[in-house]
Amino acid sequence: MEPVDTVNAIVSNKKMSNTLLPQRLIYPLITSTDFKSEDPTPSKWVLLPYNSNGKPLDARQLDTCPELLRYLESHKTTLQNRKGVMLKAMMSRGAWWALLGVGPYCFQPYKIVWEAYGKSKFKPKIFDGKWQVNQSLQAFVPVKTMNEAERVLAALSASEVERYLLSLKMPGSMNWAQPGKIRKLITFEEDELV
Repeated sequence: MEPVDTVNAIVSNKKMSNTLLPQRLIYPLITSTDFKSEDPTPSKWVLLPYNSNGKPLDARQLDTCPELLRYLESHKTTLQNRKGVMLKAMMSRGAWWALLGVGPYCFQPYKIVWEAYGKSKFKPKIFDGKWQVNQSLQAFVPVKTMNEAERVLAALSASEVERYLLSLKMPGSMNWAQPGKIRKLITFEEDELV
């Protein structure tokens, strides 16, 4: 069980006043603007009440951080009213704060990310550190080292990849560059991308 940091970050938005939350659980969220910048600066953030192994914090961990627990409980009704079989299964095990699409892959040190929705150009980019992907708009390949990231980026940046996507006649649609399409181009061997 990972400890929840005692170092807090002050977060706020239009709907809530300032709240102290554990800094290690606040992650920069990739936006479309970040694909245009050589050195992106976070403008949006996401709270992931998770351990780095991809498992939600447990009740004991939440008890050690009253501010986080209070924040989550203030949204408990909304969180418990979410729909979906997988979400309901996770919540039935007690973690009503659990999220879909969060696993150990979210906490890898490097991600090769591309805009997977509504685009007509395929431009993957490496994001390092704690950046998180907005999985409704973007897709990614997580890797452990910069060498791996550069190798995967080079492979995905080949002109044949974009030609393949364009051949599917879906540029500008919600089906552009979705993970299932890219998956057909990738072979995995012993947790390594080839």
